[in-house]
Amino acid sequence: MSFQKAFDTIGDERKKILQAISCVFESGEVAPKGAWIEVDKVGSRNFRQARWCSENSTIEASSKRSRTRKYIGRAGSPEHLEAIRMLERRREITRLTKQLEKIEKQIAAKVPYFSPIAEADIEEEIQRVSVITLSRPKQKEFRQTLLKVYENRCAVTGCDVPAALEASHIDPFAKGGSNSISNGLLLRADIHKLFDRYLISVHPRTRKLCLSVLLSSSKYAEFEDKVIYCPRFSEWMPSEVLLWRHYHIFQCQAPILNLTN
Repeated sequence: MSFQKAFDTIGDERKKILQAISCVFESGEVAPKGAWIEVDKVGSRNFRQARWCSENSTIEASSKRSRTRKYIGRAGSPEHLEAIRMLERRREITRLTKQLEKIEKQIAAKVPYFSPIAEADIEEEIQRVSVITLSRPKQKEFRQTLLKVYENRCAVTGCDVPAALEASHIDPFAKGGSNSISNGLLLRADIHKLFDRYLISVHPRTRKLCLSVLLSSSKYAEFEDKVIYCPRFSEWMPSEVLLWRHYHIFQCQAPILNLTN
């Protein structure tokens, strides 16, 4: 098998995994990473209750408890059964993510041997999205490009004051993300910070803004479910692959408080 053919095979495998991850997220809510369900008998009453448990959340915490808990409902109730399905989706996401990480390590090991044009071709083959790859531009040039592509307006708020706008990387530049237009969003400075901290994200299919429960009572609540502004031309659109990656991390960090209400 030739080197190029082997690389294409890896790309096809990556595409299938990303599609599988997309299907899992669209099938329903996913349990947070590290959460599990406990079922206990309630005192002398003849029924059992189910509850979410986590080592790293803050609900119902006390000095006597190292774990946090949230009541779900009676064992066997529709709420309990749905919670079980949420855990099954989390296990499937974990399994697929491990496969994806393995594939991406293989790709990362081979990408340096390709020119920027070849990298764009690979991304197009994997995601069927045209990607314009800029050859190692300075961050200033990356921002200037996004200002033109997004017509000097924040993709979330619509703010049209250039001095308040920043170039945001969907896949962090510090962690290897590229300066391609498809890896960028033009955001107001405060929105940029929230995006980088995964307190907000963009649903890859609907392009609607999703907010962490921590922001539900803040001034940013007005932007929840708002469809973000996107460039006019399809070749400049944010990469669905990268949006899924960001959205997945956002989901994993969602507080357990947002699970059952």
